[in-house]
Amino acid sequence: MYHPNGQFGAIAIVTVDGELKYVVQASTLPDDMEAYATICEGIYEIKSEKHKGYAALWLNNNGNIPAYNSITENDYANAIHFHMAGRLGSDHPGDGSYSQGCITIPVREYVRFGVEVGFIKEGTDENIGSNNNYKDAKERLKEKDYSESFTGHMVIDRQYYDDTEGYLKFNAPKEGQ
Repeated sequence: MYHPNGQFGAIAIVTVDGELKYVVQASTLPDDMEAYATICEGIYEIKSEKHKGYAALWLNNNGNIPAYNSITENDYANAIHFHMAGRLGSDHPGDGSYSQGCITIPVREYVRFGVEVGFIKEGTDENIGSNNNYKDAKERLKEKDYSESFTGHMVIDRQYYDDTEGYLKFNAPKEGQ
């Protein structure tokens, strides 16, 4: 409903020690599926990190995350984060894309989600982002708000994703090739 390619058609389900912590609408697909890498299904180690100056999660695979539509010829992506979604580049030309391959959730859910999951410190104002304004939320969510000790795992499962357009492929032809 948010994007023609169904970017926000995923669900992020978080458990901690077997206990359900949070469920939220999410995206595992980039804004422009033909131009940016899309990480493959799998289990990834995650840890807290800063993304553009605010609290986020970083998927660690020694900089080699298996990817469809990789920008390089080796079918890997790097610098993949989990962060709040910015504005869709296709809906706001020249404003930049919300994700060049990262996993995202809506701005209005981000801080509450981060506190519940544990990568944003308790006591952080959970109203940050409630107006769904990415720029405002990014400015208000400060470096001090992220928990440096967070580690966990993320599972990407697309068994129900209907890739009727054939976007998810290895070494897709690049523009000009």
